[in-house]
Amino acid sequence: MEKNKYIVTDSHVYFHGSFLSNWYPCPIEYEGKSFHCSEQLYMWFKAKYFRDNETADKILKCTHAREAKDLGRQVNGFDKVRWDERSFGYMLYCVYLKFKQNFDLRDELLKLGEGRKFVEGSPFDKIWGVGIDYRDMRIRDEENWKGQNKLGQCLDYVYNELKDTKDRIELI
Repeated sequence: MEKNKYIVTDSHVYFHGSFLSNWYPCPIEYEGKSFHCSEQLYMWFKAKYFRDNETADKILKCTHAREAKDLGRQVNGFDKVRWDERSFGYMLYCVYLKFKQNFDLRDELLKLGEGRKFVEGSPFDKIWGVGIDYRDMRIRDEENWKGQNKLGQCLDYVYNELKDTKDRIELI
């Protein structure tokens, strides 16, 4: 994965890929389980939400975000309406754990996010992104956005949660 797939302006961070992506490899722990990226954790939550433990186990064992996403599309009992009601909260939690547990990524997020909004510039994603490539100048005008930018909203929220906790000490 390309390291710096983002563009920083005075007001925004436009990205697709990089450490801001859910596919970026980084360890995440949740309830004694280890995940290799936030996408894997998110798809695992999806399977668990629909009580598809077999697919959840397969997701837990996969080794790449693409595999996790493909398995997430196969969740038994999936109901789009129900998932749409819950998916943002699960993604927000996954992104939060990613940056809370990986100090180097958190530090980068805090550096980039100061005074800026995050915008996922994926030309293919109109839910988590804005449906425009991050390098396309049209992305700089929100009127051109074709998507909801939910991942950007998650990153904005996580930035605001973590910006005042600059120390690395966790209280039990």
